[in-house]
Amino acid sequence: MSKRSHLGQIILLLLSSITAFSGEPSEQEQRLQKAFNGQVLIIRNFYTADEISYSSDGSLVGNGGAIDWMSAQLVVRKVRLQDGKLLFEGDRVQTAFDTESWKLTNIREDTAVKIKITLGSPAPSDHELKELIGKVFVTSAERLEDLVPESDKGILSEAAGKAVLAKPKALQANPAPEFTDEARKRRIAGTLVLAALIGSDGRIPYVKLVHGLGYGLDDAAIRTVRAWKFSPATWHGRPVPAWMPITVTFSIQ
Repeated sequence: MSKRSHLGQIILLLLSSITAFSGEPSEQEQRLQKAFNGQVLIIRNFYTADEISYSSDGSLVGNGGAIDWMSAQLVVRKVRLQDGKLLFEGDRVQTAFDTESWKLTNIREDTAVKIKITLGSPAPSDHELKELIGKVFVTSAERLEDLVPESDKGILSEAAGKAVLAKPKALQANPAPEFTDEARKRRIAGTLVLAALIGSDGRIPYVKLVHGLGYGLDDAAIRTVRAWKFSPATWHGRPVPAWMPITVTFSIQ
């Protein structure tokens, strides 16, 4: 290696260090943010761990968690180039059946997902980054139907119309939410509406308020419902995630 090329590498390292120290994103980092912020990405091989690491050749480092194509997505909030790594941060996106339309829908959860990719060089080109990202995430040129397990291909094709499923059912032992002192004092009563993501295990990882009552009753209902257990929705006997409305009624005795 010539002295000139060696000096060039040192200058590149110094420039990247100055940019990192200043806290200002580099031009390349700004291009990455513009391209990916707000985008929903599917993790290749459908890993579902909350934190996943990859080597510079795009291969998995450590444990990627369970394999589930319906849970292996994130909506990107932040992209960074830091300490020799390309970092993606976002919120998990769960694919589930809407129990009113019986079509697939994507639900943005409040579970944080972090993807760490080791870079092969201190100053990779945009082309090198694009190739590396394509090894970690499914590209727009690929079809999800070609990547999911053979046994699940019918879910995607049937959901394009109207899938035939058995709806989730709440277990009898689920407790009712309790009145708050403020609501009882003001004699607030009525029905609030939640939308809940019911996983294939019958548990509820995410609940969204659709129509509330206030006075602490909304939070009380969400806390209680998140602890409920269901028999999950099933597609031809296979448990699948479902997105369904849940009504909670507060009555003054």
